[in-house]
Amino acid sequence: MIDKQARSYLAEMGIDVWQTRPTVASKTITPLPAWPLVIVVEPLVLQQHQDLFKGIVAAMKLEWEAICCVSQQHFPQGYQGWVLWADANTPPAAHPHVLQCDPELLASDRQAKRVLWQQICTQILAPK
Repeated sequence: MIDKQARSYLAEMGIDVWQTRPTVASKTITPLPAWPLVIVVEPLVLQQHQDLFKGIVAAMKLEWEAICCVSQQHFPQGYQGWVLWADANTPPAAHPHVLQCDPELLASDRQAKRVLWQQICTQILAPK
């Protein structure tokens, strides 16, 4: 029970302790952020090849802070935007807008960069 002093303090503050609180089930579900791109990459690989990924993002005329980098285990289910799947150890998730690359290959092979850039230009940056 709430004592008189606490009850008067709550009344002065305009707090009704008997007011019903919304339950977890009644809260609205917040939608996923509208990231322009999600890069699926392991943290160690991201750290190792961060300049490579920042270059890809900048070439797409996106801000690094506007995208999302996650590991495969934390891929946001229900995300509908573009995904750059840079985890060579696992197959990409079933997703309508996914590009796959191998960061190690991108770092050492210019042809791999050209192929990825061609895919980005034709699939993502192409005028609709």
